[in-house]
Amino acid sequence: MGGNALKKVVASRIDLVTYLAIQSEISTRFNDKLAIMYPIELPNKVDFGDVDVLFCFEGCVGDIGEVDVDQKRRACDLIVEEYNPCDMVCNGQVYSFSYMRSFVDGSNSESAEAPIYYQVDFIHCPNLALLPMYHFFFSHGDTGSILGRIMKSHGLGLGFQGLWVDASGGFLQSCLDMKHAQDEKQAQTIKLVPDKVYSKIMLSSCPREICSFIGLVYEDFYTTNAFTSASEIYKWICSCKFMVLENFNSAMNYEHKQRCIKRKFYGDFLEHVNAELMRCKPLQSGSTHGVNAVVGHSGVQFLVQELGAVELRDPLPIEACRHFSKLQEIDAIIEKEQQLQARRLKYNGELVQQWYAEYYGEVYLSSSGSGGGVGGCTDTPTDNDETSTSIFQFGATLVGKPLGIVMKRFKHHVVRVCVQALAGAGPVSCDSPCLHTGTDVDVDGMFNAWLDELSDMEIKTAVLSFFKDYM
Repeated sequence: MGGNALKKVVASRIDLVTYLAIQSEISTRFNDKLAIMYPIELPNKVDFGDVDVLFCFEGCVGDIGEVDVDQKRRACDLIVEEYNPCDMVCNGQVYSFSYMRSFVDGSNSESAEAPIYYQVDFIHCPNLALLPMYHFFFSHGDTGSILGRIMKSHGLGLGFQGLWVDASGGFLQSCLDMKHAQDEKQAQTIKLVPDKVYSKIMLSSCPREICSFIGLVYEDFYTTNAFTSASEIYKWICSCKFMVLENFNSAMNYEHKQRCIKRKFYGDFLEHVNAELMRCKPLQSGSTHGVNAVVGHSGVQFLVQELGAVELRDPLPIEACRHFSKLQEIDAIIEKEQQLQARRLKYNGELVQQWYAEYYGEVYLSSSGSGGGVGGCTDTPTDNDETSTSIFQFGATLVGKPLGIVMKRFKHHVVRVCVQALAGAGPVSCDSPCLHTGTDVDVDGMFNAWLDELSDMEIKTAVLSFFKDYM
């Protein structure tokens, strides 16, 4: 996007007639292979740096997620098969390639003159359900990015996947504090890292639902000729009821500043706000509305009145979860983290080393410089190693292995025993592929269930028994 991705060729700018012809040619070519949409361009735009193509493979359905490696390879192979571009750059889910002008008008096909290239960006959507959200986010210039920054200042994320909440430690702690304030019996003991994101709560991937929540008229965005100028789009953005532009100044990082300089729409939006709101009389201190300094496209500071301030019962991320019926997901995330922390208290590397010390009478910690393993030797000890004269028997399977390997083998040992007990099957090797890949056995799930069922002493006894048999 932007027309500057190609490295081997110089992409020409595209006039409107050619731009539409390229879209038509691509739609015809991939009619039976891909589901395709094109972002709505800004009004009155006469030339373009590239052609953006939003696409998804027909039949791709399922959960929201990233495009997997196989889908990326399949998409790149398809582009090469159809166009055989002399230059192609893949950046995440965007595949930029050189598109010859001859594909649309037959020019330069037989000529000795240098061919004319355009840049086409295929933007890969993982499934059909997400395609409308991609279309919303990438339409009308940088509108999606600007809305994303507006919502980020309130603790929400808005991108091409939809609207979401990052369930950080701080957010989860706020939820716990609210529960405790409402009912002291709801107090829960859990250690949370404030800036750590424990999960991502998807609120909605429906543009209509998102617009309704943030106070924007969805129909205006899609009605033909609803916006006759960029300034009308700016006004539409400013009608968002959560519009607080303070983040455009105080939270503007390097990426945002570069976008403000390089992306005319993005920078002009700030200057539009300056022109529209410069006349607003600053409100008195302490008001629910405020006035903030913002840097525009030209670098000039101006005052911006915060618009659409709304009174919320709780912080917006929590209100959003309530609005989209996602409060249960918060409880599930907290419960999962409590389980993880409870398991870590019952079984962890430090405990394994303590138990090892109790069993053998001494231990070389994994953090020592003697090989980083339980037993204090390298992975491949030899008869000449000084450590080979210690009390540890180096002929045993796991002595000398790093602590992580010992713990992994113990996990597989437990799962093997569980599989035998549940299925009454024959021996299952610790090195069985199913125990490494989880193809046939949910190793982590079964091991975690085992940890949940046993007491601290029972887990310790099992580990000591494992040492006896395998160390």
